[in-house]
Amino acid sequence: MNTQKNLAFVQDMYAAFARGDIAYVLARVPEDCAEFGVIAAAKSAVPWHIDSRGKTGAAKFFEALGGAVEYQAFEPCDYAAVGDHVYVTIHHRMKVRATGESMELKETIHHIQFKEGNLARWVCSEDTKASHEVFARAR
Repeated sequence: MNTQKNLAFVQDMYAAFARGDIAYVLARVPEDCAEFGVIAAAKSAVPWHIDSRGKTGAAKFFEALGGAVEYQAFEPCDYAAVGDHVYVTIHHRMKVRATGESMELKETIHHIQFKEGNLARWVCSEDTKASHEVFARAR
């Protein structure tokens, strides 16, 4: 358990995502990653609200995200780390490709968990109802 190493790992991944380097991010997701995605309690119209695991699931997540929106802002705001857990609050602003509508998620919370120094789980809490409503209108 190395809190500072885990924090640096996450910061590097988020910097890569912000510059559009999804290959860098995916190279750091192991095939045995238990979960990679948004916590959504109900079926959603949002393309990236999928059940995904491992490197393959993470690739599907990013493919769905990139196919649905064009990022205008991705701003990690706060990082907190303790042991094998890193938490990040993020501000997102995106344009929905299907409609051109702007979509803003002012504060999502990402929880990244490590096991034996490797990424074990990445989940995001967002306003899934608001996201769903934007994509339900796009249908």
